[in-house]
Amino acid sequence: MIEYFEKVFPPLIMYGMPAFFGYLGVKAQHVNKEQVNTIKTELSDIKSSVDANNQSLADVKQTIANHNESHLVTMYGRLEEKINTALKAGYTCPKDFEFINRMYQNYKSLGGNGYIDKLYSRYIELEIKEK
Repeated sequence: MIEYFEKVFPPLIMYGMPAFFGYLGVKAQHVNKEQVNTIKTELSDIKSSVDANNQSLADVKQTIANHNESHLVTMYGRLEEKINTALKAGYTCPKDFEFINRMYQNYKSLGGNGYIDKLYSRYIELEIKEK
């Protein structure tokens, strides 16, 4: 029995083991290619999702910019009307003063400037009294 192992075992180790490990290597490469292809597909799906989200975000930003511009235009008209009315009267009341002051601060935070700044600087010098 020992003679049999002495004859069979060395050639088995010499030729069989490299063949076995070679087989495992080829099989591992096949699995790796499948894994790489799966990862590529998943990354492509993720990229598509990110691109769609980026477009949605750009749309939301544009909508917000449009709303801000609309608010500026509305506040401009309202401030101009209210301030000019008070300047013609020569005074303002506490309720109007609070309203105009708050609206002006919001108008400025949205980027408003120019003509309304000049009107407002004159407005805040008015006497505040009850109507």
